[in-house]
Amino acid sequence: MNPKIERIGDDLFDTETGEYAGPADSSLPTHRIQTEDELLAYASRLNRAESDVLIEKQRLQSVIDNCQKMLASKERKVEWLKAAYQDSANEVAMSLLPRKADGSFRTKTYTCPWAQFAFRDTKAKVVIANPILALEWAKANAPEAVKVVESVLVSKLPPTAIERWVELNMTDSLAFSIEPARQSVTVTTVKEPS
Repeated sequence: MNPKIERIGDDLFDTETGEYAGPADSSLPTHRIQTEDELLAYASRLNRAESDVLIEKQRLQSVIDNCQKMLASKERKVEWLKAAYQDSANEVAMSLLPRKADGSFRTKTYTCPWAQFAFRDTKAKVVIANPILALEWAKANAPEAVKVVESVLVSKLPPTAIERWVELNMTDSLAFSIEPARQSVTVTTVKEPS
């Protein structure tokens, strides 16, 4: 079954999958690029496409920034409401909890149409306020609580030693492998603003 291709603006799209199917009016060849003129046409088209992406990213970021400002305003309202009323609201909600005949709570959750006030007991826990002092104390008083993390710095490994290791352990080289050198190409058409 052949895909149905439709032109939308300057581009072609597969109407069944929504996938991009190429430019509608192309100066690009239908085969592999073989000449400098075809290379220039490709680079020009790539430049326009990446410029369009950059413009859309900036437009989207502007929308995101505005939405974040609106959200921050709403978060400040929540913070103010909690600072002003949370403690007294908790007290009232706790006073409304149903109790058993012995005075203990029948349930620890007060529910109304707009919120739930769930009261739970939490255990005491240690919070490290100063990691440096806590580490010094733990080394001296509770060494089993100190975690030491070791790792290999690849930049400090002597290349000849690694090559020998790989040669000797070729069948079971699980610790190291050497990724061969290669040439990489970076095509830059549009630089994003810093």
